[in-house]
Amino acid sequence: MATTRRNAQSQQHDAVIEEFFFIKVLDVYTPVSLSVVQDYTQESLNVNQSDSNILTLNPYLVFHPTKRTTLNTGYQYRISGTKMQGDGQAGAERLCRAAA
Repeated sequence: MATTRRNAQSQQHDAVIEEFFFIKVLDVYTPVSLSVVQDYTQESLNVNQSDSNILTLNPYLVFHPTKRTTLNTGYQYRISGTKMQGDGQAGAERLCRAAA
């Protein structure tokens, strides 16, 4: 049975409170090689590879102290995880890093 690897990226930008509080959400899903020497993503569908999923949440506030001044302040949360695919069997999911 043939399997196809896919890259995916989705982005959402919403105003929670109009012209004041905003949230950006970005999700990137892509295969990555387990080797730093050789890029196996170009050679095989799953040998020596892992699936990377990075979710970025960016809530921020926009202030307008004067008519010509805009002040943005916020924070970025980045959560990443991988699913091991190196042996061709269903791999165990593991959380690699949760950084703020």
